[in-house]
Amino acid sequence: NYAIKLDHEDAIYEFEVQLEGDCYGGIRVGYHMASCIIKHDGIGVGKKVTTPVSLAKDKWYPVTVIRAGQQVKMQIGEAVALGVEPKLKPTIDAIRLSVKGSEGSVSYRKLKIWKAVKR
Repeated sequence: NYAIKLDHEDAIYEFEVQLEGDCYGGIRVGYHMASCIIKHDGIGVGKKVTTPVSLAKDKWYPVTVIRAGQQVKMQIGEAVALGVEPKLKPTIDAIRLSVKGSEGSVSYRKLKIWKAVKR
């Protein structure tokens, strides 16, 4: 895991991800974290895949994660995963980009973070 130290509240995170081999990745937001999982066959908010996708190996995919209060939304293409994380603190102190699996790698690039504002 690679942690980026921050100090913010509701936010939008955009990045690109590439999965290789049988590895999978994700982003974890805050000390009491909202976890988002990105696998070749699905995405999810929390510890389980809830939305099917078909991500090819060695291809870059744009990802958007929005954290508003205790609600978290992750989107890759047309696929959307929603979740509620009741343990999230109001202020986020870090995000963590994770890599899991036994063979292969997960690459991240073009990370952008900005404050989310209600419309």
